[in-house]
Amino acid sequence: MKSNTSVRVLAAAGMFTLTVAGTAFTPAHADTGGSSVTNQGVSPNRAAGQAKLAASPRVAPTYAGYQTKPVTSPKGGSHSIWFGRMNYAGLLVYCIDGENLAPSQAPSKPVTRTQQVKLSYLLSRYANSSDKPTIGALSYISRQLLDPGWSFEQKAFGTLSTTDQTAIKARVAQLNTEAADYAGGYKPVVTNAAGTPSTAGTVRTGTATVGITSATGKFVPGVAFRATATGATFTSGIRTLKTGKSSSTTTNGTTSTAATKLPWTATPTAKNGDKVTLTGSFTGIPASTYYEYAAPHVGEQRVIGAAPAGTGAGTGTPVTIKVAAPKAITRVSTQQWVPGKTITDTVITSGLESQKVDITAAAAVMRRPDGVASCENVGVEQWEKAFHSSKVSTISTAKVTGVVANTDVQIPLHLTSKLPSDVTAGEWCGSINENVWQAGTQKRLVATQFGEVNEWGSLTVAAPKPTPTPTPPSTKPTPPSTKPTPPSTKPTPPSSQPVIPTDGLVSFGGPDMAGLLVGAGFLGVGGTTAGVLARRAMRGRNNRH
Repeated sequence: MKSNTSVRVLAAAGMFTLTVAGTAFTPAHADTGGSSVTNQGVSPNRAAGQAKLAASPRVAPTYAGYQTKPVTSPKGGSHSIWFGRMNYAGLLVYCIDGENLAPSQAPSKPVTRTQQVKLSYLLSRYANSSDKPTIGALSYISRQLLDPGWSFEQKAFGTLSTTDQTAIKARVAQLNTEAADYAGGYKPVVTNAAGTPSTAGTVRTGTATVGITSATGKFVPGVAFRATATGATFTSGIRTLKTGKSSSTTTNGTTSTAATKLPWTATPTAKNGDKVTLTGSFTGIPASTYYEYAAPHVGEQRVIGAAPAGTGAGTGTPVTIKVAAPKAITRVSTQQWVPGKTITDTVITSGLESQKVDITAAAAVMRRPDGVASCENVGVEQWEKAFHSSKVSTISTAKVTGVVANTDVQIPLHLTSKLPSDVTAGEWCGSINENVWQAGTQKRLVATQFGEVNEWGSLTVAAPKPTPTPTPPSTKPTPPSTKPTPPSTKPTPPSSQPVIPTDGLVSFGGPDMAGLLVGAGFLGVGGTTAGVLARRAMRGRNNRH
């Protein structure tokens, strides 16, 4: 690379992945600076930087790092060099011609594109570091990679104290490992995924993730992001910047070595089918190139500086909100309702978010409307009309508590045998309505209406049987029968007392009546003497004549 050429800035913008609650980036070395977000002391482009260097007065720059002892240069004379950084006219740069005091026109050592990108990452991230070992290590890496006079610089490096050499080399190893992991090209990763559906099938939550991956696929830490949710609010695990603002729909943070997860919840007004989108904007993406400047004045060296950090933006795939609608479908076990019998009402619920519910059911009847052939045809409107006219009577109620939601629940309803007084004879139509409540509360989740399909019944009330009226006793004497009583064919059981023949008691006025009764001088049936019976018979006879 010649002194008057530069590596152009590579496109660093791109899509990125949002993530909340990622692992915080802890550098292997306790570096107090080095954020590529701030870009302190970085020229917006090489031409501007070169012009700034050339226009600045020739003054001693401000150095940071380690100064060696004087060493004899192959170019003649001896001088010390800095394993460090200088602030030259407001630019933070690193020298790469250690053995030259005059402007160097010699080309830099050949370097591969991979080496350029790694150095670009380190300069972008640590050019403005305030950590001394980091500054010395970055100078060491730059000189080793680019300076044709590296052997001279190694000799100069050996004049530093053992402690300083150890600190610099340890940091060099750490920075080389980091550059290998996190150098570009960079790929933004932005995802947005729906959460687990609820028991009712509702999807109102999700998680977005954010991050930037390097050429190795590892997530790059330390890049500032701003995430914005549309149709949702962020919930937990959000880290914010001290200088940034956070709200329920927007959050600021920095990327980590893992994708940062951003859980969200749809807004309360979100409806079924609404979309939730996540966008992220990013600043401080490490540059994939660096600037090399010609020596600004005679007697000075070529220098290199960081290129500006990149920016990017990304959008996750929209997530569709699903809001389950609470429903209750019912079915009655029979359409033939009989007072005193039990019917079964099956309630099938769906779309309920509650785990447990209480269900109340009521069976009612109304007289079958005129012109309606079957109770099956009595609908919701007719039931409402009957209710408004107070022509509906409840004949059974029931309640079940603490049952599992979104399942089939069977509720027994015993139809009272003591029908209300207004339920008179005739054909009555029945129906059931149900209310589903959140268990143990008065919060109603869903209700059915009287007259819905599959919950109708028919009840027939019979007319009451008339009560028989008792016949009053007659005051008129019963005339004796003129029909002879046929002789009995049944044998007369033996008795110790004479038995008066039945026909002699019935055939009043017969030819043998008097002699038969007079000759029977013993007790008759019921303890009445035969003489008494004879006298009664004779008086009756005389009275008839």
